[in-house]
Amino acid sequence: MNKSGSNARRNPLVGILGKGLPTVASRPVRIVSYDANWAIAFRELSSVLSDHLGELALRIEHVGSTSVPGLPAKPIIDMTIVILNRSYLPKVIEVLSELGYHHRGDIGVRDREAFGCDNVNVPYTDPKKSWPSHHLYCCHEESMPLVCHVQFRDYLQVHAEDANQYGELKRKLAAQYGSDREGYTNAKTGFIESIMERIS
Repeated sequence: MNKSGSNARRNPLVGILGKGLPTVASRPVRIVSYDANWAIAFRELSSVLSDHLGELALRIEHVGSTSVPGLPAKPIIDMTIVILNRSYLPKVIEVLSELGYHHRGDIGVRDREAFGCDNVNVPYTDPKKSWPSHHLYCCHEESMPLVCHVQFRDYLQVHAEDANQYGELKRKLAAQYGSDREGYTNAKTGFIESIMERIS
């Protein structure tokens, strides 16, 4: 398969990884060792969101590298609220707004809506709690971004050798590219595509 930049942009999973929530451009990519507290934080965040969303959410998925035990990652928890279809989205936006999130649109990834927050107390609780860094998205259950993210996560969770290779690659590329986040993301394309080819 051609690993050119144009082809990478056509790969659904690569597109997702390349178009996350905007970050400070000059901030270097930071990859840290796996932290078991990521799973705990996800469960706590998911519990708060589920309590408020109720039947609007079919489930909430922990995706991204922090969802794979043992995998080095950027210390940011990626979460996806799964809804039945897009007709539920306006109400989801309303509920999340009450919790302190703001809707960012699809930020270039079709069928995946992104939500941002401006302080560590989001989602708001009583009493207030300081939450770890996290990215929040919403997808309908058959959206390609959701399917790809879950497939990639599930594969790495049961293929330790590939997960180890991916972790080593991420550390190497973070050191190589520093603050060039686009370069870092694009350099992972070949590995990600090779995994998605095996899955398909």
